[in-house]
Amino acid sequence: MVINTILSVMSYNYPLENLSIYLSDDGGSELTFYALLEAFSFSKHWIPFCKKFNIQQGSPSAYFAQQIDIQDMTYAQELLAIKIKMSSEISNAPFIHNLDCDMYANDADTIQEALCFFLDEKRGHEISFVQFPQNYDNITKNDLYAYTILVINNVKIAGMDGYGATPYCGKVVTKDVSKRYEQEIIEFGSSNITFTIIATLAMLNFFSLIGGIKKIVLYLEFKVLDQLILQLSLNLLLVMLNIPVYRALFIHNDKGCIPSSILFKSIVLASLACLMLII
Repeated sequence: MVINTILSVMSYNYPLENLSIYLSDDGGSELTFYALLEAFSFSKHWIPFCKKFNIQQGSPSAYFAQQIDIQDMTYAQELLAIKIKMSSEISNAPFIHNLDCDMYANDADTIQEALCFFLDEKRGHEISFVQFPQNYDNITKNDLYAYTILVINNVKIAGMDGYGATPYCGKVVTKDVSKRYEQEIIEFGSSNITFTIIATLAMLNFFSLIGGIKKIVLYLEFKVLDQLILQLSLNLLLVMLNIPVYRALFIHNDKGCIPSSILFKSIVLASLACLMLII
C-alpha cells in the first residue's frame, strides 16, 4: 500500500525536481525501508510510462485492478515491462501534500489544483491547507460507516466537519479488519473512555427495559402500563440501536470486540446507576 501511495504521488503532472516525498513510518518496520529501495528502480519505469500514456491512476494496484483495453502495440509492450518497486527523495519545500498509506491520487493534476488555492492573489494568504473529498473502492452494501459522501461528491460545499473542511478518514488495511468491514461489523477493539461510556449506556438501557417488563409481567401491574408504555418504547428503541454494541460485548471474540474490562466496568456502572434510582 505504501508503494502505491508514493508512486501515485510521483505520477503527478508536476516537475519531479520540485517534488519531494516524505514517508513517516510510525510502525518502524525495516521492510518499509527495503521496499523504498526497491521502489527507486521501479519509478524509473513507472513514472515515464504514466507520462507517456497519460495514466491518471498513479497507483499501480488501482490501475491494474481496472479493465485495461490494450490495442496500441507500443503501449502493450511497455505495460508488460512494468514491475512493482518504489522511490523516495527528501528535501524541504513550502508545500506539503499528505496521504495515508492506503490512499492514492486519481487525478494527475492534483498538485496544480491545490496550488491554485495557495497562490491565489486575493485570498491565498488566508489558506493554510487544502483538503480534497475522498472516494472509496471497497464500500460495503449498506455503507456501514457512511463513507461514500454522496452529497459532497456531487455538490461542492465548504465543509462538513464544522471547521470549513471536508472529512479526513482512512480505509481498512489488515485482513481481519477488512473481513469484519465486509461483514458490516462495527469496529471497536479499544479500551478508551468513549467505549466505556457507550457500553455503560447500552447496559443501562437494557437493564431499564428488563426492569420495566418485569414490573408489568411479574407483579401484574397492568394498571401502570399506560404510564410506562412511553418509557418502555424508548428503552426498546435504544436497545435495538445498541445491538452492535451488545454483539461486540457478548458475541464477538475477535480483535474488533469490546474488551472484557469494559464489559465489567459497564455492568458495574449500570448496576450502580439502577441501585441509586431504587434507593
